[in-house]
Amino acid sequence: MGDIDILVKRTEIGSVMKTLADLGYEMDDQHWLRYCQHGHHHLPGARHPNSGVTVEVHTGLMSSSGPFAGEPVFHSDNVEAQRDLFDRKGILAARFTPEFQLVYTIAHWAADGNWAVNLTSINDAVHILRRH
Repeated sequence: MGDIDILVKRTEIGSVMKTLADLGYEMDDQHWLRYCQHGHHHLPGARHPNSGVTVEVHTGLMSSSGPFAGEPVFHSDNVEAQRDLFDRKGILAARFTPEFQLVYTIAHWAADGNWAVNLTSINDAVHILRRH
């Protein structure tokens, strides 16, 4: 995986972006609000200059103009139901259930024509299946 993805509600974007900036993350494109206005499902990556870690803030799983945008499986209420809470070094976090992660990975793979991304998704699917 090449970055850390965080899924947030649209109403939380400003606070999340401020927190990332306060932590030292930098974004090449400071006009991140226009991404939401144009229906894109994530903002440009924010990269930390010291660690090299990139965080992408997502407001949805699929682009509003993509082939799976209207599918009920990817609506926010179902996505919320597919989360698995866990403790990460004393911090309560959530991740997708393995079943939903596999469905999402395959859908993302199907929707994207970029083979470099698709190979990463195939690798992700293999790891999900091996682990679960």
